[in-house]
Amino acid sequence: MTTLPDHQITPPADTGSTPKPAIGSRLIDLGVNVAFAAALFLVAVAAVLPALTGGTAMTVMTGSMAPALPPGHILIYHPVAADTLKVGDVIAYQPDKNITGGVPITHRVIGVHHTGGHAEEIIVQGDANPVPDKPVRPEQIIGKMDYYIPFAGMLRLLAFHAGLASLFDLLPAGLIGYGIFLFVRALLPGRRKAKPEAAADGIQPAAHCLRMFTGS
Repeated sequence: MTTLPDHQITPPADTGSTPKPAIGSRLIDLGVNVAFAAALFLVAVAAVLPALTGGTAMTVMTGSMAPALPPGHILIYHPVAADTLKVGDVIAYQPDKNITGGVPITHRVIGVHHTGGHAEEIIVQGDANPVPDKPVRPEQIIGKMDYYIPFAGMLRLLAFHAGLASLFDLLPAGLIGYGIFLFVRALLPGRRKAKPEAAADGIQPAAHCLRMFTGS
């Protein structure tokens, strides 16, 4: 039986293999990446694209337009001249404050009253409502719906009913910021070398203990 002094112990040769991350860690990373990609998509489709084209994005909060536009859909509007509206168009308008507290309403055009060749009043009604709204004036119109994203606003809807709508508005920005943080951290040289070095440091004491017990 032979023994080696502590100062002569050498670490095992590097095999080039590194410990694989745990399944739980990989699932968390995957979840973050998916959430990050989803946030980017929603921001692009519901915020950046409308902003570049002068549009506005709104989330359906009530069932007055069901089943065509149920709660949770995100609707994209663009400014429209009242004279160009026709029956069947879906518009958003700013009601009087004593009706919804000033919250915009999205309903379908069922009639347009003209005076002197110009639209004077627009008659709208929710698809699920039994009666029309109060006549809408041209200056109240926010825009006409161009397209919608099905159920993309469900989390915002839940946050609204929970009284957390203002906090939810920060979620996309938070996910994007966290994604950028993960990306930058992965590029740091020290971070990339930390795991291999930590693994090597953990092997040396184990090898030393093995020699102590086997005497080889």
